[in-house]
Amino acid sequence: VIIVGGDLWTSSVLYVLQKSLPTIITDSRTTFIFPFMSEKLATAGSGDALSGIIAGFLAGGVNPFYAALLGVYIHFRAGAELDNPSPSAGEIIDNISSVMEDFS
Repeated sequence: VIIVGGDLWTSSVLYVLQKSLPTIITDSRTTFIFPFMSEKLATAGSGDALSGIIAGFLAGGVNPFYAALLGVYIHFRAGAELDNPSPSAGEIIDNISSVMEDFS
């Protein structure tokens, strides 16, 4: 996921999220390394679910860097906490609300 913030003609910040082990999130000034992984997230559509989580935070006005951080954490938990050893992207998405309850 690459998000560009700011006016491209004057100043811009490039946000990069590299899904791998470890997951790396950076805004060119600060880099965060998320060292956890779950094989449950290696399923078709899982990256789309992650993008949707991040997009939801961005739509709510969250800073892109923090939206990516939150998205990666919630995506990880939503998949890793499922009992199914090979969940579908739909199951991961359905579990997001359960993970979000911990934030309230």
